[in-house]
Amino acid sequence: MKKIFFLTIIVLFIKTFGFSQEGLELSRQDSAQIIELLTASKHFDSIDNLKESTRCLNAVALLYWNHNQYTNSTKHYKESLIRNQKLGNENAIAMINNNLGAIYADQGNFKESEVCFRITLKHRRTQKDQTESLTACLINLSQILLKTKKYEESAEFMYEAITYAKGVNDLERIVSCYGTLAEIFAQKGDKAKEQEYFMEYAKYNDIVRKQVQQKYIDEKDRAKLIEFEKLKKENELLIKAKELVATEDKLDKTESKFEMMKDVSKDLLENLNKEQLKSKILENEARISEMEAHEKADKYRNTILFFLISLIFLAVISLIIYRSYRRKKLTNKELAAKNIEIEKQNEEIKASRDQLDTAYKIIEQKNERITKSIDYAWMIQTAMLPDKDTLCNLVSDSFIYFKPRDIVSGDFYWYKYKDNKLIIAAIDCTGHGIPGALLSMIGNDLLNRIVLHDNITQPDKILKELDKGVINSLNQKESELSDGMDIAICVIDKQNKRLQFSGANNPLILIQKNELKRVRGNFFPVGLDELNKNEKIFTLHEFDISSETYFYIFSDGYTDQNRSGDFVKLGMKRFEDLLLGIYKKPFAEQKTIIEKTHESWRADGEQLDDIVVIGVKI
Repeated sequence: MKKIFFLTIIVLFIKTFGFSQEGLELSRQDSAQIIELLTASKHFDSIDNLKESTRCLNAVALLYWNHNQYTNSTKHYKESLIRNQKLGNENAIAMINNNLGAIYADQGNFKESEVCFRITLKHRRTQKDQTESLTACLINLSQILLKTKKYEESAEFMYEAITYAKGVNDLERIVSCYGTLAEIFAQKGDKAKEQEYFMEYAKYNDIVRKQVQQKYIDEKDRAKLIEFEKLKKENELLIKAKELVATEDKLDKTESKFEMMKDVSKDLLENLNKEQLKSKILENEARISEMEAHEKADKYRNTILFFLISLIFLAVISLIIYRSYRRKKLTNKELAAKNIEIEKQNEEIKASRDQLDTAYKIIEQKNERITKSIDYAWMIQTAMLPDKDTLCNLVSDSFIYFKPRDIVSGDFYWYKYKDNKLIIAAIDCTGHGIPGALLSMIGNDLLNRIVLHDNITQPDKILKELDKGVINSLNQKESELSDGMDIAICVIDKQNKRLQFSGANNPLILIQKNELKRVRGNFFPVGLDELNKNEKIFTLHEFDISSETYFYIFSDGYTDQNRSGDFVKLGMKRFEDLLLGIYKKPFAEQKTIIEKTHESWRADGEQLDDIVVIGVKI
């Protein structure tokens, strides 16, 4: 069943966001209609009727979209969007962004599609009585995020979509949501969650299937009830006919006997002699015999009539039963055919389930090997990094806050004590996870060689040599790899009361006499830079530290973290305000506050990047 379900999800996704060949030819009728609509749009613009102008532009965009002419469709939707923004038409803005998101998805441009769907979602949340549109937008955005492997965020939007779908008891949409959730966790490798949501999918899918079957049965029962009521009425009419015939017979016999008694009484009064009486009695007896014969004939006739009526009634009943039997037989055949189809599907589902179970076992084994490899890589990287406590021995008032996004990190910290100088750096390598960790190993080895072997302790010269080392190590002039490092490096010379700083993209924050100063690094990285192919010159900044001095160096993983729910970055300004408020506190407490602030801002959202923050008091 899982295979069929996953294939269904894929087909629906391709149908919704599938790639299509761009540029189907327009028919003469469509071309003429587009010219007419664009002419009308210009006319409405000239009389400042933006609402009708947008209607024309939307119709043109839709025609182009139907012919897979995405560039033209996008162009006219954007022109319509500008006018609707002037009108402040929230619903139209949401609708157009939703269409643009679908078009970008058709082209495989999932980044732009995500942007458009997020804008749609923002507007839908502000609108009342738009639950169905909001649910559809949540599902669209979730499926795009699934496509770009943003599993956590994709699942969050799908959870919200399920809540709305359950609120209106939209069973088909609930089935779709649970199916997508199962696919999310299948791709993520969370087998337990996948199984949980697949069972929910199967449960609601079974309810929908039973409702379809019950609807089919109800329609058949309704037809039977109508037929039964018709038969009942026919039966009642037959019974009333029978009673009417019997009543008429009784009345006929009663009237005959009454007339006879009247005749006898009259004759007795008028003729008192015996002979006449005897003759009259014989006459009456003959008449009675004759009437009795007629009565027997009438009774026989009534019996025949009753038999014929009963025969007709039985014929009607038999006809109804026969018709009912034929319908039932036909229904049973249809149900039998459906059961055969269901059995066939069950066999396919069972075979698919066995294949999936086998695939899961293989995936689990590979995942276990990969996880063990990454865990071992973490041990190697941890061993490479200098001990955090050792820095406190060199500078008592200091802290290092280091938090990889994944198991291993592309960010790392580095420090050495050389020639009575403490050299300390916060480094952010391109990427995170395993690629970033590999680059961090190269950076660590190069820094050790430059400072310890080549005896270079001036930060701008260290960065110059590090830049050459990265380019040579990655053979970037030949391979054209653009990976590199952003770095902030400081040299503390306590003997001469001097602090030196150089940076590649990353800044230094310096606090002296209650004033905060941000010192920017150079606007290029260490390593090959397409925008700065000339020889790089790193700027050296020097500061007098004869008075109490605090400084902080860090990677951008801290300030670039999005707030859960609205995608607002924590940002440099908030970080600076935080440091101004806590810099006089003990450094262990500063580290705790910085860590909790980041976690509070992120809330239940995903950590976006590796983090390293170093704080020092001189």
